[in-house]
Amino acid sequence: MSVLPRRSAAEQAKNMALAEALARAVEETHLGDILATSGITTVALDEDGRMVEYRPDGTTTVLS
Repeated sequence: MSVLPRRSAAEQAKNMALAEALARAVEETHLGDILATSGITTVALDEDGRMVEYRPDGTTTVLS
């Protein structure tokens, strides 16, 4: 079993700040929009729990 070295308070603070920045970036990123600009069709659940296909041209189809 390997033992990891303890992190200094400064390293821990830096890691916490990085984790918070990553969490914010993930919340603000709209993956469907990014994929659509690449011509990729995506599928997701809408607010009513239905499966919806989102095509790059902006059209949608409810699948279930």
